[in-house]
Amino acid sequence: TLETTFCQLCTAALVMLPYVLLGGHLHGLAPAPSTLFLLLVVGIVHTGLVYILFFSAVGRLPAQTTAVLSYVDPVTAILLATLFLRQPFGPAELCGTVLILGATLANELPGNRTTEAQS
Repeated sequence: TLETTFCQLCTAALVMLPYVLLGGHLHGLAPAPSTLFLLLVVGIVHTGLVYILFFSAVGRLPAQTTAVLSYVDPVTAILLATLFLRQPFGPAELCGTVLILGATLANELPGNRTTEAQS
C-alpha cells in the first residue's frame, strides 16, 4: 500500500542519513540552491507523486497487468538511461533485459496463467 511504501522510504532515508553525514561524502560540498530545488523535485514529483499514481492504479488494474508492468519497469529504466543519460548498455544490461523480458513472456503464456478462481 501507499502507507507502507511511505514508511519504507522514510526509514531508508533515516538509515542512510548518518552514513551520508558521517561518512565524509559531503566534504567540500556546498550545493547550489538550484541543486537543492532539483533534489526536492525528484523526491516529491518523480518519487512521491509517481508512487501515488502507481498505487492508485494498482487497485483498478487486474493483478496480471500490474505484475507485468512491475516486471518491465527495470527494463524501461535501463533503456531510458541508455537513451537519455548516455549510460553504457553492455553485456550485463543486455543479459538482464533478456532475462526480465523472457520471464515476463514465459509468465504470460497460456499454460502459465492463473485465474482468480484458482487463487
